[in-house]
Amino acid sequence: MQRKTAVDDIVNHARACRQAAPSVALRAEVDRFRARFDAAHVDLPHIRLNIFSFHITVPASHRVIDYVDVKHDHWLFDYRKLASHLTWAASTFNPCSRVVFVTGEDQPEPEAHCDLTTVRVTSDAAAPMFERVKSMAAYVASDAFDRDTAFLDTDAFPNRPLAPIFRDDFDIGVTYRTTPGYMRLNEGVVFCRHASKDAVRRFFGSYMATYEYLRSDPVIREYYGDIDRWRGGQLSLNAVALPEQITGSRTWSTDGIRIRMFPCNDYNYWVQPKNLSVRPKSWDRKFVLHLKGDSKWLVDELIAYQSQRGRARAAVARQIDARL
Repeated sequence: MQRKTAVDDIVNHARACRQAAPSVALRAEVDRFRARFDAAHVDLPHIRLNIFSFHITVPASHRVIDYVDVKHDHWLFDYRKLASHLTWAASTFNPCSRVVFVTGEDQPEPEAHCDLTTVRVTSDAAAPMFERVKSMAAYVASDAFDRDTAFLDTDAFPNRPLAPIFRDDFDIGVTYRTTPGYMRLNEGVVFCRHASKDAVRRFFGSYMATYEYLRSDPVIREYYGDIDRWRGGQLSLNAVALPEQITGSRTWSTDGIRIRMFPCNDYNYWVQPKNLSVRPKSWDRKFVLHLKGDSKWLVDELIAYQSQRGRARAAVARQIDARL
């Protein structure tokens, strides 16, 4: 119970620190990133959905995270394999989608199983979470934000068509959980409607500005230390997008921005060893399967499941074609 109280308290403190707009210096950095997105963008008429993902390899000095609420070693996992499967899952379950993959200047890009746009930015590899939020803000400000967009962690994989999600009347969609001891909102899955560009851009301006402020906040620094490398993005998302109370309507407005709350259990499902036995009956209904934290060890099991499901979907499609 103490851990839950601590997490709730730190989120509530962050919410009280919410900011509306970033500094002039940070806006200049975002403009620099935005130019990279503009340069890489190509309009493809058949695309119906963009999937944004970000990854940079952290240096050896920052490979191990040892925070009060997370222990993790970045170097234990094959992120190129994860990103490559993301492009496969995008192509298989959302065939008219494009993956916008953001990485460093000298980083490898994933295998392209779908339309893939790689955007390379000059960023601080020791500050992956802060660089990610800067990149997200730059993307929504750029010409590349030309379709409805799902922001997904590199280890979060589409498992159903995502386009129907955007039929709801919202600007920003976030995924929430009620598990004690965890932040309510998880940043691994965020939905943005292209029809709401102005609201989306204002949201990311506040998201980024709040992150900028929290980096030097003494309460946050005492609790986490350096949030540029981890936790800062998720903490800032909770600060700007978490309502006072999650109600039955699950849609709320702040500063004229309509935020839709989607339950993690259906839209950002945490694949863990304890729930391997429930597949595929339960997994088939999940929109996104997420290998959060050390669950990335289960990547081969997840790939096997999605590959089998993809083959079954292809067989059904061939049967339909044969009848036409």
